[in-house]
Amino acid sequence: MTNSSEIIKLEKYLKKEDFETFLENIRKIADYNPETKSWKINLFKIQNIPLEEVKEIVRTLSSYVKIDEDYIIRLAQKEAKKCYIDNYLNMLGIDYEEIEPIRELVLIGKRYPRLRSILFLKKVIDYLRNKGIDVTFNRRILEVQMIREKGFLLVKPFAWDRELLQILKETCTLSYYIEQPVLGPDKSYMGSNIIERKSRAYRIDWSTKTFITYIAFYDELKRKLEDYGFIILTRMGNNRRIGYEVKENFVLLPHQEEAYRLWRKKNRGTIAIFTRGGKSFIGMKAIADLKEKTIIFVPTRELATTWKNYLIKYLGLKDPQIGLVGSGILNIRDITITIYNSGVKYLDRLQGNFELAIFDEAHHVPASTFKEVALRIDALHRLSLSATPKRRDNNERLLFKLSGQLVYSLGYKELLQLRIVAPIEVYDVYFAEGKEEKMKYLIGILERYKSSKTIIFTQFLNTAQEIYEKLLLQGYRSLIITGQTPDSRRKRYFEQFIKGKVNIMISTTVLDEGITVPDAEVAIIYENSGEARQLIQRIGRVIGYQPGKTAKIFEIVDVTNPREKYAYLRRKWVQELYNIPELKKYLELEKRGGETTRIYQPRLDFYDVNEKSI
Repeated sequence: MTNSSEIIKLEKYLKKEDFETFLENIRKIADYNPETKSWKINLFKIQNIPLEEVKEIVRTLSSYVKIDEDYIIRLAQKEAKKCYIDNYLNMLGIDYEEIEPIRELVLIGKRYPRLRSILFLKKVIDYLRNKGIDVTFNRRILEVQMIREKGFLLVKPFAWDRELLQILKETCTLSYYIEQPVLGPDKSYMGSNIIERKSRAYRIDWSTKTFITYIAFYDELKRKLEDYGFIILTRMGNNRRIGYEVKENFVLLPHQEEAYRLWRKKNRGTIAIFTRGGKSFIGMKAIADLKEKTIIFVPTRELATTWKNYLIKYLGLKDPQIGLVGSGILNIRDITITIYNSGVKYLDRLQGNFELAIFDEAHHVPASTFKEVALRIDALHRLSLSATPKRRDNNERLLFKLSGQLVYSLGYKELLQLRIVAPIEVYDVYFAEGKEEKMKYLIGILERYKSSKTIIFTQFLNTAQEIYEKLLLQGYRSLIITGQTPDSRRKRYFEQFIKGKVNIMISTTVLDEGITVPDAEVAIIYENSGEARQLIQRIGRVIGYQPGKTAKIFEIVDVTNPREKYAYLRRKWVQELYNIPELKKYLELEKRGGETTRIYQPRLDFYDVNEKSI
């Protein structure tokens, strides 16, 4: 039971200088309890301070609080009892009665009490020292070596036990979800069940007492072990610095600065900024500051081209200094861009080269192939960039596990205030009964916005081709871009669309991310999956800010198609993200011509026909 003389409570207001003096002295002899807002005498602290200094501390504190001076001085004069904890966790010199309050942490041996696990060492030492017992032990038993070697993380504790091993196993086990389709009696798609799966991402070499896992777990392992009092000895191996000059030719906006500052605390984490918020500039800032060899993962060739142009324009790199893995190219440089699928294919070649990994459009990472990239790449520092890390299947937990927790988030409302995105003037959903009515709605929208640049999004190549052919018969000139469109033709098509020679572009999922035409203002979602993030990305293609511009969004849903109807029901909440109370104010401002005097960060991912493509 705690002696009341051991509790000290500040019950009056102190001036700043008096409060600072109080804190300086009370911390030398006591520990603060935030729950009771009081200080408890720490016997170990008192008995490790010279007696005359204790007397002076007590005299000083008595000016501010009620304190039992005689009791504390007697504690200081009392000789501390000693305990030695050996390498086998035996507690020598301790009576069983003295450890009764921590009985659950201790085994009762024939000769000595013994710690149940090395995980409890810090807690037991704190308890004993607070009781005035002088504890000594071999500090090496708390040492854990963490070594990067041949693409893996080797964890070598000086002392092993079952509980420690369990912590390592739990930390390095991946938990994720898979979707299992549910079919109706007529074999039509009715939805899906979410099923949890677990995967071990470690092995143990008992001959060398080494726990072998991946660098992706380094930060979490280090944090958990340090919380238990372990001393981490890190060896990361070879130098992975960029071998040429990187020039920073841009300035971050305030929201980007804040996001970057939070990420830099650990050089690890996920940044979620709504589409058009300039996430990639944060990635370039990391490259410029860290000057570490960098691998940038992207989902499409178009986004790879965007990043290459960023690096040339904003970091002063030369074309030959930028590596590329993808589109039939395997060219690894100090700064390399790779398409996710190609990254999986060539992971063995990529390992051992990079210290910073940037996962752009990072919501792709939890997918089965992409998680292998984030797991097996051995870069210590990690930055995930995404507009929409939240996933319907809850696999964002995998993203956070492998690249770092969410450190910053910024939504559509804030980007409107910053004039980085355009307000949405129209967001309508048309429910069609069959393909013919669906096409009729499409023609109606195109007729209404005949002079506007419009992007029509589909899911399937056949649908895109069918729309193209029907529009041609109706007298509409349009372009079609799919994953099968050759690069040279893509560039030519984009040039025609940019210059207004053709106002309608039809695409499959290939244009969901990474490319924005500044004056495109109409998006028609003819087909979409149930993934909310895909819809958000598609809307993002037409909401890039320009003074005076407003965006128009249309979804056309065939309610006679069960799969299409169910997909809409899963994603329909996205519309509410854009329906904010302040929207009317921003629409009125843009219709008056916008804020033309505002200087906002140039956006390279506005498609530029003069830029080189990959």
